[in-house]
Amino acid sequence: MPPVTSPARIAPDVQGRERSREIGNRDSGDRVQPMEGLRTATARVRRDRRAGRARAIPQEAAMSQATPRSGRPHAARGPAPAVDAGAAFATSGRAGGDGPGVRRAVVPPLALALVSVASVALALSGASPVPIVGGPCENCEHVFEGMPETIPTSTHLAPGESGDPLTVRGVVHDAAGEPRAGVVVYAYQTDAEGIYPGRSRTWPHGTLRGWVRTDAEGRYEIHTVRPGGYPGSSVAQHIHLHVIEPACTYWIGDVLFEDDPRLDEAERRRARGARGGSGLVAPQQVDGGDGWSVSRDIELGRGVPGYERCHGG
Repeated sequence: MPPVTSPARIAPDVQGRERSREIGNRDSGDRVQPMEGLRTATARVRRDRRAGRARAIPQEAAMSQATPRSGRPHAARGPAPAVDAGAAFATSGRAGGDGPGVRRAVVPPLALALVSVASVALALSGASPVPIVGGPCENCEHVFEGMPETIPTSTHLAPGESGDPLTVRGVVHDAAGEPRAGVVVYAYQTDAEGIYPGRSRTWPHGTLRGWVRTDAEGRYEIHTVRPGGYPGSSVAQHIHLHVIEPACTYWIGDVLFEDDPRLDEAERRRARGARGGSGLVAPQQVDGGDGWSVSRDIELGRGVPGYERCHGG
């Protein structure tokens, strides 16, 4: 199957896709099928792939990259890699939401079921070393792609990138407020122009990505540049986050900036009630005015469907 390519720089088509960050992830991903049914469906998908019957993703979906995790289109620099049917469902899934100018996509139940199957198949195949909970996520396999054996408590996502320096700090804690050591936080973002750069295997996540592990007091620190909103759209500046615990992994709410004029009040409300705790942060200028600092604490499992399975529930 020939690869799907895209222009060197893509300004995303954001009609009806911009504000579905949290809303579009509450439906099919939480439905649990009998394990035997999942195995049968997974085996069927694998047989179809081997037989060459997997469908290619439509060009429009390849360019917009609206995804189940965020419902947002991607602004990407570089060609898209070849994709199969599983990726097609992962990129054209439950975009939709409520609010001004937002339309809810109509997705067949079979497509939704296959998104769920794809996430389970990913975990069963070994691409994800721990179970994925909370429903499908955006290109889940890239969360572990290139993850180093030794993960620091502080990392740089964007060495050499132009833009306003930004430091994201936070404490990861459980529902009782107790700090949790050894939890991995994965982050990825656009550059200062709102583009996901790079032509690597992790193209949908770009190259501005990395991992940190919490210290004994639950603290983590990420040094980067302040991301840009998607060009030619009203999509706000944001940083995607994903939590990796010893027994499970799941996405949480994005980091969003209070001073971003693109954020409307509905988005601010959703950000305050996001998975993993509020993702709405108040940027503070560092001494000398050269850059910004924000705090994004994370409550493990908050708002994550099926989180009890992380601890034997």
